Amino acid sequence: MAYELFLQPKLIALETETFAKPFPAISPLVSPWYGSFNDLPPILVVSGTRDLTLTYTLALKEKVEAEGLPIYFDIHQHMAHIFSIYPISEADDALDIMAKFLAKVREPTPRKETLEV
Repeated sequence: MAYELFLQPKLIALETETFAKPFPAISPLVSPWYGSFNDLPPILVVSGTRDLTLTYTLALKEKVEAEGLPIYFDIHQHMAHIFSIYPISEADDALDIMAKFLAKVREPTPRKETLEV
């Protein structure tokens, strides 16, 4: 049984050809894995146990933690990649977690650089 609707080989090949082609494969513009996470705010990752990228997601968690940055994980049983876009109760739960996370970590005032025009 297929669980992944968005991670099909033909779609991945098309996305790679369209998006990543102008950049080196190890560019942070292609994958955040190759960049630094030092300047990022706290990170929330919502995934599922049937997400084909879960192994990479867990490795990302280790990398971010090794840089000493906060990363929060919410793993849902039997859910696939980007399950939160579907009209299912698990998606409602995930969206609620995302909303609570954003409310908790957002800055009370805009950063100075966002006010400059």
